[in-house]
Amino acid sequence: MTQLIEFQIDARFNGPPNSGNGGYVAGKIAEIVGGPCEVTLRKPPPLDKTLILRRIDEGGEVLSDDTLIATVTSSPPFENNLEAIDYDCATAAAVEGLERRLLSDVFTTCFVCGPDRNAGDGLRLFAGMPPGSQIDGDLKPVAAAWRPFANLSSNGQTIDEAHIWAAMDCPSAAAINNTGDETKEPIACLLGRFKNTVYRAPKVDEHCAVVAQMDYQEGRKIFCNVSLFGAQGDLLAAGRTTWIALEDISAFEAN
Repeated sequence: MTQLIEFQIDARFNGPPNSGNGGYVAGKIAEIVGGPCEVTLRKPPPLDKTLILRRIDEGGEVLSDDTLIATVTSSPPFENNLEAIDYDCATAAAVEGLERRLLSDVFTTCFVCGPDRNAGDGLRLFAGMPPGSQIDGDLKPVAAAWRPFANLSSNGQTIDEAHIWAAMDCPSAAAINNTGDETKEPIACLLGRFKNTVYRAPKVDEHCAVVAQMDYQEGRKIFCNVSLFGAQGDLLAAGRTTWIALEDISAFEAN
């Protein structure tokens, strides 16, 4: 049986200036579908416009007028092998993350990682290298501290799923440029696919940590793992993101 469900992406939840943050959009779709799922973004999600989720069996598709914006399929519960990092360590990592973020002028008003957003309006998650990291190799994890505000909760107690997915989005992109090679030009990218399982929604004001690590790159596709941990180091959500490296970001910047 086919269901048609209308929803919008408010302008507050942008990634690039004129389209939705990919993680937030994927999470909004997941809220509607319910359960673990995988969302594939086909086109930049428009802001402040009615979108139609056509729910079909175990998945569906999102349309803006006649344009396919995204597809979604239900998936089995997902886990990855990322290790928990505590809130204090993630807070220290975010200091380095902010320093690195300020070197880039790409998408500075992004709801999740935009340094131009005020606290309480944007999430301001700046994932960086955890201090004292002893992990060898070029692909090192990054972390960001997250203490979610009450305005991210519809029930006043736990955080809405769309914001959980959003909080895991940009930190996983930060992992792409965390190779330790400061001479390498940072890669600008957009989210293409997000598979995620939320095991427990964080509480309002809970001390959480987002941890992410790049897995590998295949052409323009870059694969990362990302997890959200609670105040006791418990796994709240585990996901896998596929990023598309951009050759030209001008089409996504403000007009």
